[in-house]
Amino acid sequence: MPSYEKPDKRPDRKPKTRPNKKPDNKRPDSPPAGRVLILENDYSNRILFADYLEQCGYSVFPLADERKVFESLECYQPDILMLNLKMPVLDGFSVIEQLRSHPQWKTLAILVVSGYSLLRDRQKAYRLGANAYLTKPILPADLSASVAHLIQHSAIV
Repeated sequence: MPSYEKPDKRPDRKPKTRPNKKPDNKRPDSPPAGRVLILENDYSNRILFADYLEQCGYSVFPLADERKVFESLECYQPDILMLNLKMPVLDGFSVIEQLRSHPQWKTLAILVVSGYSLLRDRQKAYRLGANAYLTKPILPADLSASVAHLIQHSAIV
């Protein structure tokens, strides 16, 4: 009859698995936690961006209606506003301009994600107060790098 040894229960040895605890999927170089408000009228892009950023560890609030941006900013208090420039009622340029004239949102990090690829559109967005500009289609690595950079920078300011 084979003999079975009892597991080693010395206090200086840590168990290899932790029961009843979900594995921590974050890598050591994972981005700092942050809150991102996504203002994007296109459903597919809004869901794609939100899902990806949530996978990266961010808290995300997707918004389709640009008329509700100020109400959503008040409620959600994001670290970053990620917005499209081409929207049906109020374009992204106007949103940026209004945010920068409002004392509470003057320093909010703004990431533009747009299909507008012309230099003049990029320059206008920066002139109005955008902090970063990505042209669609966006590579996931570029999106996560831009958001991480803006989150880290906004924590310093």
